[in-house]
Parts: sequence; C-alpha cells; structure tokens
Amino acid sequence: MFLKRWSSLLHILISFEWKRMKYFKMDFVIHFFGKVMFLLTNLLFWYSLSSAGYELPGWTYQNVIIFIAFSELFYGLDGAIFSMASRFWRYIYSGNLDCGLVRPIDPRVRFLLLNIDYVGLVCTVIEFMTILLFAHADISFFAVLLGVIFVLWANVILSIIRSCMSYLAFWHGKMEAISEVCDAMSTFNKYPLVIMPKPVIEIFKILLPFYFFSTMEAELVNQMIGIKEGIFSVVAFVVCTVLWMVLNHVAWKKGLIRYEGLNG
Repeated sequence: MFLKRWSSLLHILISFEWKRMKYFKMDFVIHFFGKVMFLLTNLLFWYSLSSAGYELPGWTYQNVIIFIAFSELFYGLDGAIFSMASRFWRYIYSGNLDCGLVRPIDPRVRFLLLNIDYVGLVCTVIEFMTILLFAHADISFFAVLLGVIFVLWANVILSIIRSCMSYLAFWHGKMEAISEVCDAMSTFNKYPLVIMPKPVIEIFKILLPFYFFSTMEAELVNQMIGIKEGIFSVVAFVVCTVLWMVLNHVAWKKGLIRYEGLNG
C-alpha cells in the first residue's frame, strides 16, 4: 500500500512536469540557453583570472573547475527541489495548510514534492558530470560520491532553515521579504569560502551550512583537506544539523498551536 501510494504520487508529479514543459516550451529553451551562457562566462572568468596570475592560495584553475561543478550541483538541486521551502509561508498565509494537515504525508514534504522541477534535476546531473569531465582531473569516485552526499545534505539543512523562517507567517502573516532573505543565502555558494577569515568559516560550519554548499566538497575531491580537519567539519555539520532540526521542530509545533488556535 505504501509503495503504491508513493508510485501513484510520483506518476502524478511527472505528469504535471511533462504538461508544464509542453505549455512553456520557449521558456525552457531560453532558460537552458541562459544557463549555458552563464556557465561558459563563469569558466571564462576564472580562466582569465588564472591566466593573469590571480589565484586563490593553493587553488589552481583545475581546482576551481571542480568547485564550479559542485557549485552548479548545489544551485541545481536547490532550484529543482529545495528553494520552494522559502515560499512555504504562502501555504500558511493562504490557509491551504488546512488541506495539507489532513493528508497522510507531512504538508512540508508534500509542498516540496509538488514543486519539484524534474527536468531541471536531470539537467543538473548532466551538467555536473560534464563539468567534472571538462576538468580533466584525476579524482576519486568515492570522493565525488561523498561530495554529492554533502551537497544534498547542505541543501536539506538550508531548506530546514528556510522553513523555520517561513513559520514566521504563523505570527506575522504575509512575509514577502522572507523569500528574498532566504534566497540570498544561496549567494554564499558563488566563491570558495577560503576567501573569508578562518574564524568566520568555523562559525559557518557550526551555525550555518554555507561552508558545505560547495567549498568542502571541492576541497575533499581536490585532496586539499586533512583527516583531522575533515572529521571536525563533519562533526560541526552534524551539530549544525541537530541545531536546526530542533529549532524547526519547536517552531513548527508552536506555529501549529497558534494556527489552530486562530481556527486556521
């Protein structure tokens, strides 16, 4: 019964995505073209810096390409699956949460599932693999796999943080600015965080997952991180995860009490 329910839901979601592609063909083509141009410009930008002798300490152009691969993977997963968490406040404000609360699936999970961009997800995987091949680097498959897991993990934590911020709608109603603030968090993925002071990076590791968006993954695949530092980073990431999961649970429960107290 459980598998049948989920397979039926997946079939509906894929059907919706296919219809959306048919209705917005030109939008898809323009989006794809813009994506390719942005990626080429990004690679050219870093190549120009490298050719001019401007490099991050310890980072070669090849290292940066691997960072870009994980950066694009993060952005792709974020845009295809997790970014809608910053819009969950609309679900609360509109009163549609009532319908979600009586469903067998958690309304937050259901909200994300119904907004997945499956085409974008497939394109992200293809783009990630293409950039890695373009790097011509001798990299470990296990390191890449571990990096992908960390990127996915970081996206989940970021979506939990965005959800926490969306819960403000329980108390303050319409929260348009929340979406903008949440989306701005992704900008910490544009450059390797090695450009920041070390104390700031350590704070990010424990309180916010910015270091794990792409920087750690690139350092891991490029073999630029030691075992001791790697263990500390993983422990810090676990602490960050537990912290935000607890905050998310408490804020959600208190928000529901207020929502039900106001009769939706």
